[in-house]
This record gives sequence, C-alpha cells and structure tokens, in this order.
Amino acid sequence: MSTMKTLSLILLLSCVALVADASPPTIVHLGVISETEISNLHDLNVVQLDPKAANVVYTANESICIYSSKSTHNYNVTIDSNNSAYYELQNASHVLPITLWWSAQANPENAQQLTPNRPLLVQNSSASVQPNCPNGLNADLQLRINSDQLSGIPSGAYSATLEVIVTAAN
Repeated sequence: MSTMKTLSLILLLSCVALVADASPPTIVHLGVISETEISNLHDLNVVQLDPKAANVVYTANESICIYSSKSTHNYNVTIDSNNSAYYELQNASHVLPITLWWSAQANPENAQQLTPNRPLLVQNSSASVQPNCPNGLNADLQLRINSDQLSGIPSGAYSATLEVIVTAAN
C-alpha cells in the first residue's frame, strides 16, 4: 500500500520578485491503513526571486516525516507531474521549469534529484518506526529554480499541484 499527499505550489511572479501565496497548505490524507505515512508536508514557499540575477539557484525546503512499518525502513518516493520530462509551474500561457530534490534526512545537503513520475528508492533510510516522527523529522523535499529559467518569464501567478506518493520497499 502507498500513502499519497497533494502538495500545492502557488507562486506569484512580479517584475522583480517571485513571492509565494500565503494561503493555507492543501494537504490530502488518505484514510487507508498503510505501511507508510507522510506527515508535516506543507506547501513550499519561495520568498523572493530576482529575474535579473545571474547564476543563482533559489530554493525552498520542507522537512517531512516518513513513517514505515517495514523492518527495512526502505521506501520509494514518487512525485507525479503532468509533464513526464520535468516539473513545472504554470500560468495561463507560460511555463517555469523547476527541479525537485529528496533527502532521507531532514537536511537537504545529500538530496537526490527526482524524476517526474518515476520512483526514487530510499534505502537504509531513517524512516520513523512511529507515526508522526516523535524523535524528529526524517526527510526533506526541496524545490529549486535556476535564475537562468527566469529569463523571458512575464509577471503573473504560477502554480502547480503535485502528488507525493510513498510506498514501502524491501
């Protein structure tokens, strides 16, 4: 069985800054008893982007709790996207490519890049043996936007809704 949550990315692009919408996070929890569970997953917020900056990687991180009842604590994480080649934020007529990264620690330093719609096996993870991670959060999701992707992107609201799916693995 798998656990799935919905993550909404809502960003606003102005002439000189990209600011996240301050609306409450959209989280969907399936009412199914599962071998895995995701908690503490909220919308990612990018505070400010400068489209004139060069060679800058803007990031937003979310530390998460992954629970697994499997003795190995291995799991697969998949983040679905409408585009099979890359993750993106969209408005009515423009696309802003982003990358998503996953770390099996509540620290983005050792993150691995995710590929849309393809599971990433997390082995020997620190997945909690108790729901809600009473000993601390144990995974990290990071959104990255390269400043070179901002060239030619007009002002406006850009958003995406992504499904985060975690399944137990041997």
